[in-house]
Amino acid sequence: MRIPRQELLGRPALDFLPPEIAQLRRRYFIQSIQSGQMVRWEDHNNNRYFDNIFAPIKDRDGKIISVIGCGYDITELKQAQLQERELAALEER
Repeated sequence: MRIPRQELLGRPALDFLPPEIAQLRRRYFIQSIQSGQMVRWEDHNNNRYFDNIFAPIKDRDGKIISVIGCGYDITELKQAQLQERELAALEER
């Protein structure tokens, strides 16, 4: 997905996702803030699979001052796992 830089500036990343994915990620963002803990989940978008985290960043007093979010493309891993399961099923026959 190529989006011109000018369209990106000043806009939340969730604006560029399908509504159902944005809603799910917003829920995990809030969960991370409310729990004060890292939240990890997998989702998929445009035939790609992602391993995601949101983790609160705290100041010296333990107050949450920000949240960092990272997503890793794990599509190749998911495809390899599927092939492994299919192969195992064939071997059982």
